[in-house]
Amino acid sequence: MITVDKKDGHKLKISHVIQETTNRQLDIYIFVPGELGLTSNIISDEEFYHNAIHGKRTYYSDVNHLPLVHSRLASRGKLSIEQYRLSLSLYAYQYALALEKETHNLLENKESVTLDDVSELSELTIRILKRLRRNVPTDKKLLKYYENIDNYLSWFTEQRCLAMVAHLPRGNEYPEIKELLLDICASEEQHRIKHKYNSERAMQDQTRMSNKMRLLRRLIEYPVTMKEKTIELGKNTRKIVTGAAAGIVMIFVTLMMIKARGVLGDITASFILVLSLIYAIREVFKDDLKQMLWRWLRKGRARWRKQFFDANTDHLIGRQFEWMEYISYDKLPESIRKT
Repeated sequence: MITVDKKDGHKLKISHVIQETTNRQLDIYIFVPGELGLTSNIISDEEFYHNAIHGKRTYYSDVNHLPLVHSRLASRGKLSIEQYRLSLSLYAYQYALALEKETHNLLENKESVTLDDVSELSELTIRILKRLRRNVPTDKKLLKYYENIDNYLSWFTEQRCLAMVAHLPRGNEYPEIKELLLDICASEEQHRIKHKYNSERAMQDQTRMSNKMRLLRRLIEYPVTMKEKTIELGKNTRKIVTGAAAGIVMIFVTLMMIKARGVLGDITASFILVLSLIYAIREVFKDDLKQMLWRWLRKGRARWRKQFFDANTDHLIGRQFEWMEYISYDKLPESIRKT
């Protein structure tokens, strides 16, 4: 399953769900208007890859309640503490992503949003949070982790509801929608106050509260996000290409020097001038020749290899080969140009 979402006006988010123990090839073509003049002379494809493309790999469960079941088993001592943190974080992470996506979709199509749409979302939100809060662990280590996650999800739910209150159009159903959403906000606020999740100082300072929630979000994401290591491929090939290009250019330079010496005779001002011109030509074409050989040898081959490790155990989870280069429209496959 592949989804593409537009974020913050000029960013694209591409989500790709990969089944376990499968090999898959994914080709992504990014079309840039010719008027921008984006070429390797402005920014190299390697710089574009490292600066404009950012990826993150996380665990995903298509069985919605499985992470919660695992966390309950762990809280009863039947699974490890690490498994509890991973399962509970996965449940919270997928809930946060789903809520963010659904509220974003409602706001994108806010002119057609009805009370039934908001009611359905509200019921699902309340139901999911209730499932999370049914089984509070008694172990102090697990309890602290549970409280942090419950605290963040409560605050995040309130923020998404407030965002809809602020941005939904003021239609005939708006008063009822507003009342429904504000009831959820009030309920979640009281839940956090009741359990004393946040200090008085934090609740009175929005900046402090926002910073705390960012840290809690990172706490949730850490166990479910894979660590990655990027390895550049073809380093030995690049060295060989550099040497070969230098050798070819030097052969040409040597032949030109012999030819010049035969024509001009002894070392004169004219000979020195011709020699300077030959070395200038060498400097101009050496890098171009190296780039041409490099692209020819590496064409269609992976340029980077990424390794993914579990954040909790450091076990190798998988590998990914990545390749990128600028391609003119005329050189694209016919099937891509037709779409």
